[in-house]
Amino acid sequence: MIRRKAYGLIKKSFDANGIKFAFPTVMVAGGGDTAAAVAQKALELVKPLPADQSDSAA
Repeated sequence: MIRRKAYGLIKKSFDANGIKFAFPTVMVAGGGDTAAAVAQKALELVKPLPADQSDSAA
């Protein structure tokens, strides 16, 4: 209970002084034909084996 109150006071103080808390983010960048080529290659690598080959692979 005390910790929650202290964190609340700290947050209010930070807000009053323009200090922002960091939060996790993810940024994905890319473009052009290379991204599409890489994605296509990845899909080719994860294709399931044909039924006749999957029995011998196990």
